[in-house]
Formats: sequence, structure tokens, C-alpha cells
Amino acid sequence: MRSIQRLAAVAAAALALAAVPVGSAQAMSLTPAGAAMSADVQPPSPPTGLWVCGADFAGAVPFCWTASTDDVGVVAYDVYRKDGDTFVKIGTNQATDGRPPQTLYVASGLVPGQWYTFQVVARDAAGNASAPSAPLTAQAEYGLPVPTPTPTPTAGPSCKVGYRTQDWSTGFTGYVDITNTGKQNIDGWRLNLRFPGEQKVAYSWGATFVQTASDVTFTGQSWNSVIGAGKTVSFGFTATNRGVNAPPESFSVNGSRCTTA
Repeated sequence: MRSIQRLAAVAAAALALAAVPVGSAQAMSLTPAGAAMSADVQPPSPPTGLWVCGADFAGAVPFCWTASTDDVGVVAYDVYRKDGDTFVKIGTNQATDGRPPQTLYVASGLVPGQWYTFQVVARDAAGNASAPSAPLTAQAEYGLPVPTPTPTPTAGPSCKVGYRTQDWSTGFTGYVDITNTGKQNIDGWRLNLRFPGEQKVAYSWGATFVQTASDVTFTGQSWNSVIGAGKTVSFGFTATNRGVNAPPESFSVNGSRCTTA
């Protein structure tokens, strides 16, 4: 008896379903909730226009391309390099923080001057891959020449000069003291001075000399050519003169001007 009742209920339900007009709201409500939508099967368009771009990196090929399009969105670009008869994946540009993946890749670790071939493939979130881009063949960079570093200028010596004379009618004897007031030795000193008048050096001791017009250069000898920090060396000379024997206008040691005592 119960079996007959169940069969009757099923038959009534079938008749009621058949009576619902096709396309009515009631008919649509019979579609199971959460039914799966069709899967994304459309791949992105291939990347296009590969060209060498970017800075000059030694042993590298920096290249760019035009972004692919996709009905959902591109999430990655896979980069391939030709190795023999096949292309081998060498890297991936991923989308990050909601931003599309970069369309620049730097293939590095290459041999400068050699030629390499690359292709790029786009992928979407469903894993659909585009057709490969047209290949790009480019030469690995030699890189910019390494600039020669500018040497750090070396500070000149710090010095003080004491100068005194003993005069007579046609000449004088000069006495010079050079004190190293710096913290480094002065190795191989040369003292330059300029006379304001007609003084002409005739002889020197403790130094050799060369005079050109009013300019005189005294150079230390082998036994006193180094002036230690805080130390003093002395030398002397005789010279002829006409008129007033004014002191030299300036003193400098190895190009650095000295103070006077």
C-alpha cells in the first residue's frame, strides 16, 4: 500500500513540473543552487614586440615587450632562452600586490659578445598559457668601461720658515730654518722663495740651489732631505745685492706656502 502511495506522489510531482511554462521564474528556481559556471579556457594573447632595452649590463641582455591581454587578467610572464634546439625556462615575472607583472626582464650571467635567443609566454590565473612571442635574438652586453677612480688629493706639507741675514755693502749671508709643523714627514723638501730686488745667490751649504731671475729653489741634500714631524732643518747661502736687502716675498715647501717666524 505504501509503495503505491509513493509512486502516486512521484507521478504528481512529474505532472506539476511539466505544467510549469519554460522560461518562467518558477522554472528558473528549479536550477540547483551553486551550479558550476563554465571554466576559463581562453589563453592570453602572446607578448609582442620584444626589443633590447634598459641599461648596459656586462654579460646581460635587458629586453622589454608589449603586454598581453586576457579576458580575466595576466598574472605572469615566463621567459625562455634557446638552448640547442629547445627553449629552456630561465625566469618568471609575477604579478605582485595587485599590479600586473613587469614587461622587462634582464637575462644575466651570459658571455659578453655572444648571441642569445629569447621568447616570452603569458599566463592567466587559470593557468592558461599564451602562444610564445616571436623570438628575440640579441648580443650579451660588454658593459660600460669601469671608470678610473679619481685619486684622493694628498694634502701638502705644513711648514714655517725662519729667515735672517747678515749684510755687508755688496752682499749678504742668509740663514734659513724650515720647521715641519704637520704630522707627516716631509720627504725630499724643496724650498722656493722670491727675492724682491736684485739679490743673486752665489753659494749655499746644507742645500743645492737653482735661481731663475728673482725665483730661487733650494733642495735638501741626501743627509737632510727628510724633515720629521715637528723637526727643523737649516741651511745657508751667500748672495750679492744692490740696494736695499728686503726679505723674500714668500716661501713655499713642495708647493705649499709656509708661514714665517
